[in-house]
Amino acid sequence: MAGPQEQPCHDTTAEASSDEESIGLSECLRLLIDDIEDYTILTLDGEGLIVGCSAGAERLCAGTPLGRHFSCLYPREEGERGRPAQDLEEARLQGRIALTGWRVRPDGSRFWAEVVLSALRNPSGQVSGYAMVTHDVTAGRLVEERLAGLEQERERLEQLLSGGAADLPTLTAVAQLTNNAVVITDVERRVVWVNAGFTALTGFTLDEVRGHNPGALLQGPQTDPATVMYMRERLQRGEGYTVEILNYSKTGDQYWLAIEVQPVRDGTGKLTHFIAVQRDVTEQRRAGQERQALLEREQRARELAEQNNRLKDEFLATLSHELRTPLNGILGFAGLLRRGRLDTETARLAAVEIIERNALAQAQLIEDLLDMSSIAAGTFNLDVQPVEMAEVVSTAIAGQRTAAEAKRIRLDLRLDPSAGLVSGDRRRLLQAVANLLSNAVKFTPPDGRIAVSMRCVANAVEIAVADTGIGIGPEFLPYVFERFRQADGSSTRLHGGLGLGLSLVRHIVEIHGGSVQVQSAGQSQGATFTVRLPLMPVRIGKIESPRDAAEAFSTEGLPPEAADWLAGLRVLVVDNDLQSRRAIQQVLHGCKAEVVTADSAGTALGLLERLRPDVLIVDLGVGGTEGYALLEALPAQNQMLPVLAVTACATARDRARAFLSGIDALLNKPAEPIELAALVANLGRRSERYRATI
Repeated sequence: MAGPQEQPCHDTTAEASSDEESIGLSECLRLLIDDIEDYTILTLDGEGLIVGCSAGAERLCAGTPLGRHFSCLYPREEGERGRPAQDLEEARLQGRIALTGWRVRPDGSRFWAEVVLSALRNPSGQVSGYAMVTHDVTAGRLVEERLAGLEQERERLEQLLSGGAADLPTLTAVAQLTNNAVVITDVERRVVWVNAGFTALTGFTLDEVRGHNPGALLQGPQTDPATVMYMRERLQRGEGYTVEILNYSKTGDQYWLAIEVQPVRDGTGKLTHFIAVQRDVTEQRRAGQERQALLEREQRARELAEQNNRLKDEFLATLSHELRTPLNGILGFAGLLRRGRLDTETARLAAVEIIERNALAQAQLIEDLLDMSSIAAGTFNLDVQPVEMAEVVSTAIAGQRTAAEAKRIRLDLRLDPSAGLVSGDRRRLLQAVANLLSNAVKFTPPDGRIAVSMRCVANAVEIAVADTGIGIGPEFLPYVFERFRQADGSSTRLHGGLGLGLSLVRHIVEIHGGSVQVQSAGQSQGATFTVRLPLMPVRIGKIESPRDAAEAFSTEGLPPEAADWLAGLRVLVVDNDLQSRRAIQQVLHGCKAEVVTADSAGTALGLLERLRPDVLIVDLGVGGTEGYALLEALPAQNQMLPVLAVTACATARDRARAFLSGIDALLNKPAEPIELAALVANLGRRSERYRATI
């Protein structure tokens, strides 16, 4: 009996290996396909739905297109005509078709595509789907269209200028310069053709300019008439030209054109057309103008540097001369005095006077130099207070009277004493007026005249100094107030000085908010300097309540620690002005002082007998001279009472008189609250010695 029949053995190793190789090959193909960026691969089912895509397709569709019908890639008009279905049917019948045309992205933008659509069949030969490979060739398409357009331009130009065959290669090359505007006119300068560059530049199309003269359309009224005549004459002679002119676009924009015009002739030499190539050179021209302006600025800067260098040399020479001149007198007479060569007392006194005068001249030179240095460094400070300009002008005239009398110069003075106060530094304002007067005396010849006037003009004090001196030439008039500038800067000039006085005048006046001007009819015609300073604002009316006083003299400027500075102090304030009394009272109350006020010297003397104050504050101007009278009439038991004097006229003479009258401290109006409180606190400590004596 036969045993079971052996089944033949089947080796599956090769099959397993084949499956593994197939899987690996598929994976490699997928990776290769996804790595292609320029092509997109879609797989469609039998109805055209997208069932698979490469990574490139996702980039093309801005996301995965799976599940959408492939007709979404066709323009709408193609879809309405049924083109997607026709392409599928043709691919099913032919197996593979190649297409070109516009396709659409999801954002609505179009691209020119080369498409291969292939039918996929199952083992039985039936179509089960499709594979579509798409290549974006938009860039190439645009290049082809541009080339085609250029070819059409060339053909049209050849037809237009068929009589000038010898010039056609040049003309067609020019016509294709897309960065330039090209215009062709007939011999009468009527436009027959323009290229796209002309339209882009001017905004005019061929239909708008055909038959017109391009100059009439584009040239503006600013075009140089000589240039227009030159172009017209060259064209009339049948000759070309090259110019740059200002043109206008269709919208009215201005731009500069570089135009090159050449005649076109036929084979017999007859003139048939003109061809013009135009380039926008606005930027180049602007750059050229900027370079020219830069060169001019550099030239001016170089000239200014050379001028400043020359002025510096002149100034150093002048400075040496001005310092050595008084020094010679000082050393010479000092030597004579030392050697006993001056036998008489009169000669010795004259020598001392000369030495003193020359030393003062040197001191003034040094003071002017220091002032200019502080101006340059920005450290020119002012001690601002109310200033009576009538007193300042009178003082300045008194200081120059001796020099004027030595030259027999007559001084005419017309001052308006009611001109009002200005807010400023009295010493600096006196310096400015004195410099103007000194300048007038210096440049006025003997037996001349100087007129000084002061008046109120439109909320300002106007001071004029007019002389009959040598005058100022028109070429130097603009430089009068510049430092180190002199009309005669030579070492042999007749008049000394460093050329700083008038520069200081301008700076002092301007820093006070004013202005200074000079006028002169020319050489030997004299000069007039006019200074205007704004009047100090004046508050009209009197304060009738403590609240108004607080507004006039606020305590906001006091630091917090000042609240206890005057605790326990008794202060007597003597002032005939209610506003001033209440303002001072407000500040002192804010520092916890006990304040009693009096409006006259008589009232104050009555209070002193029973009040026993720690500090006395008195306005020196109260009741005319009553402030000083009060100080002189203080009882013997009050002679050691600390006194703070308040004044609005703080000249050196006023301060000297005040301190000689026995005061302990002087405060200028208007005063800062912190300064008032600090002075009273300091005097309060002195009052302990005063109380010990009574």
